[in-house]
Amino acid sequence: GESLAKCRHEHEFPKLCIPGRLQTIYNKYTFMAAFVLLGMDVLYLDFDTLLLANPVPHLVAGAQNHEVLVSRDLGGECLNTGVVYMKAHPDSAALLTSLLTWLWHHPYEFSQKAF
Repeated sequence: GESLAKCRHEHEFPKLCIPGRLQTIYNKYTFMAAFVLLGMDVLYLDFDTLLLANPVPHLVAGAQNHEVLVSRDLGGECLNTGVVYMKAHPDSAALLTSLLTWLWHHPYEFSQKAF
């Protein structure tokens, strides 16, 4: 579709642009799981996330004793899965597998609530 064409036009490595068949939040976690299971750490950012500085040093420091880092809503305690960092770790893979299974069986549930 239009998003794939835009990605391929703008991206330095257009082969990394992957077509999506369904417009669903399930894809977000499917791709994260694929990369974690391939042994790669994952940093997911929603399209409406604005980075004002390089987040990598903060992520590395924050993840020294954790496998998963998740943002929260500004001024609140609720999780916000607009920014998620996951290490390539068996616990991260297990979390994503469980999450994907739950979302599959609850397709109308809000994914942030499930997370």
